[in-house]
Amino acid sequence: MEFEALTFYNYKYVFPKEGEWPALETLVLYRISIKAVDLIHLSDVRMPNLLHLRIREIRLLEGTWEGVFECLKGSGRLSSIRFDRKADLYHRYGENL
Repeated sequence: MEFEALTFYNYKYVFPKEGEWPALETLVLYRISIKAVDLIHLSDVRMPNLLHLRIREIRLLEGTWEGVFECLKGSGRLSSIRFDRKADLYHRYGENL
């Protein structure tokens, strides 16, 4: 499927600015556009008990996937990061990584 044909939902319209989910243990992200810093903040600060992150399709607006994975791994809190069989990671230029 072509990148341009996909619909990605902007992070700021999906997750309320002041929202926190302290009891959330599993998060599935599918067709969302987000900055690296927001993804890290979401999983680390706004979801302090997150244990499992599942990724399907994400478009990274700023930052690098290497930086995201380094921070998530460094936190030592997540038990698992799972990529669906059809997982696609895009960066801001639409390239499928």
